Amino acid sequence: MVKGVPVKVCPNCGEEYVDEEITGRLLQAAEEAAKTGVLVDIREYMAV
Repeated sequence: MVKGVPVKVCPNCGEEYVDEEITGRLLQAAEEAAKTGVLVDIREYMAV
């Protein structure tokens, strides 16, 4: 779980979504956690 992930909001329908750059960072962090055997992890999102 990652808290505080910045989202964008569609002005037409109000749907929230994560942009491509942030999605890539989240996927990379998830892959690294899986490689090290992390079962449960709660992190606060930090922009780089």
